[in-house]
Amino acid sequence: MVNRVDVGTAGAVVQAQHIAGGIHLHSPSSGLPAVPKQLPAAPAFFTGREAELAALDRMSASAGMIVLSGPAGVGKTALALTWLHGVRTRYPDGQLFGDLQAYAGDGGVSADHMLGMFLRALGVPARVQPVDIVELAALFRSLTTDRRLLIMLDNVAAANEVVPLLPGPPDALVILTTRQRLPGLVARGAHALDLGLLPEESARELVLDVLGGHGISATPADVEPLVHACGGLPLALRLALAQLACRRWSGAGEVARLLAHGRSLDVFQADELSVRTALNLSYQRLSPSAARAFRLVGEYPGADFACAVAARAIATDHEEAGKELQALVDLHLVEELDVDRYRMHDLIRQYAREKAAAADGVDTTDAATLRMGEWYLAAALIADRAVMPTRRRLDDFVGDVPGTPAFSGAETALDWAETHLPHHLAVVRRSAGHALCYRLVDALWGVFLYRKHYAEWLESHEIGLRAAREDQNFLAETLLLNHLGLGLHGLGRLAEARGLFLRALALHREHGDRVGEATALNSIGLVFLAEEQWDDACAYFEQALAAQVELGQRRGEALTRVNLARVDLNIGRTLSARTHLALARSAFESLADRYNTARADMALSTVHIHDGQFDQARWLLTHSLTVLSSLGADKELARAHDVLADLASRVGDHLAATRHRDTAAQHRWRVRSSSGDQARRHEARQPGGHLGFGNTDKVVDLPAQKCGEQPGP
Repeated sequence: MVNRVDVGTAGAVVQAQHIAGGIHLHSPSSGLPAVPKQLPAAPAFFTGREAELAALDRMSASAGMIVLSGPAGVGKTALALTWLHGVRTRYPDGQLFGDLQAYAGDGGVSADHMLGMFLRALGVPARVQPVDIVELAALFRSLTTDRRLLIMLDNVAAANEVVPLLPGPPDALVILTTRQRLPGLVARGAHALDLGLLPEESARELVLDVLGGHGISATPADVEPLVHACGGLPLALRLALAQLACRRWSGAGEVARLLAHGRSLDVFQADELSVRTALNLSYQRLSPSAARAFRLVGEYPGADFACAVAARAIATDHEEAGKELQALVDLHLVEELDVDRYRMHDLIRQYAREKAAAADGVDTTDAATLRMGEWYLAAALIADRAVMPTRRRLDDFVGDVPGTPAFSGAETALDWAETHLPHHLAVVRRSAGHALCYRLVDALWGVFLYRKHYAEWLESHEIGLRAAREDQNFLAETLLLNHLGLGLHGLGRLAEARGLFLRALALHREHGDRVGEATALNSIGLVFLAEEQWDDACAYFEQALAAQVELGQRRGEALTRVNLARVDLNIGRTLSARTHLALARSAFESLADRYNTARADMALSTVHIHDGQFDQARWLLTHSLTVLSSLGADKELARAHDVLADLASRVGDHLAATRHRDTAAQHRWRVRSSSGDQARRHEARQPGGHLGFGNTDKVVDLPAQKCGEQPGP
């Protein structure tokens, strides 16, 4: 006969063979509450997250488990606790809380240890708990079945850590926080909620609330630098605010001093808690190859990037880069924005660069940056050739750079270049002093010429010019001098533009570059045209034209003829203008230059309007509008609608004239909105006039005369 007591038996147990007399059993109270209430306090300051709180409400109605994931420091625990305290009355059987500390660097808390704590909270003393984890989990399920419990598991790293901690059905709710995506739990029926960065408005409100709680008054303007520096990461905000509160901050100057050394990670720490430490714990979970990818992708200077760019950074193929990026996404070190679009938070990027400086060195990180920049150069060149196939450029060969885009035409190429302009500009800034810098600036010429992003136009060309001069690259310097001058000309900064064009002219002559010399002469003529100095404009244009005809530069010749026609139209020489424009249009058509063909058509339409050939004028303008609209050339579209407004007025259609004037104003507003303050002021002063072809009042019949001669009375 075996005398045995099962380990899982709860309560008082007596083992005896023979019993005689009275027996009294006394069991001391365990002191444990009948209903556990283990939730930590909700954060004292919590703002925003209304959509996420509502999502938790919806999810809790249809699932017994919610996986709340997001990057380190994004506020997962704060959100979970805030929501749980709001709904705890719906769960009268209590709340259990366990921090698995999976990112603590020492292996964290094991599932059997956590089960032991939960069972003790439910009234099962340690001395009678099973030893085997399978039996512990079974006992936990037995005790929680049919009980309305809330269970929060914080800092989970793997699905297998969670499974033994799941309660019995059907009424308990488990919410867990993790830095990783846990599809295994979703497969078990969990709902997943990915927590993103705190919106700027909520971040600003949080900062003001915390400072107000410390008796520190501040305005939204005061805290804006801090909000911007933290980039929507609540942990960074709270750590910086802790420093400010301890310093008894009294104004915006303290924020400026705190951030004086840039967005240093040193700012975002308080005692042992810091953004750097939080990121360390995620970084340590990466494989060696994923860690290297993280460090080198962190060298990317722009906001978001494609897998092809990451592949260039880590010098591998697209498939392998995709695997490494997925590992970073799973740990929320990189955010997946869309199909093949990724983003790294600014503070995470700083951390990645710290790690790269320590682990890889300058030569390796510079090489990765250069490879990524070369991808953008190759892509920009492909787009530029689609937009302006016959123009003179620095580079006309694209090497074997995998993953670069293909374009169906000029429109899609321009759209791509414009969308990626911030990325290109980031590469230009990062590569200042390197040949890549000025090569990329030149490759972006089409998007600047057609889409008129003047602020980026000027900044990029000034950086590129410095790099070209340092590199003593004559061709690059002269091309960028001309393009920068055209940007200044478009802004009405004519004296500065003239100085750049004259410098380019001198360099072309010094190096015997007659093609470039003709380009510079034409550009100087544009300044005199803008100043309505017809004789000087004509003189420079005619010098340029003679050289271009001699050298067989058909595109340059056609451009100069359009400019001569502009002089002719302003002094009333319609026959000469018609001749120049017909020759220019023919050349542009043969070169498949749709943009300049449309500009020539627009100029010809003014001649037809003067001659009373309204149908021909309307046909040309309609064709011009179609082409210019497809290219997004708002400045030229405004001029086309000016001419259409004049045409409508002449035929008595005043409603159409008003409509075209309104449309022209809308296109000018678009130019101004992307051009900076100086461009806005200039465009406000330029409703049309001699810079375009909108003024048909000056077009009169005159006898043949020298180009620069003013018409008689």
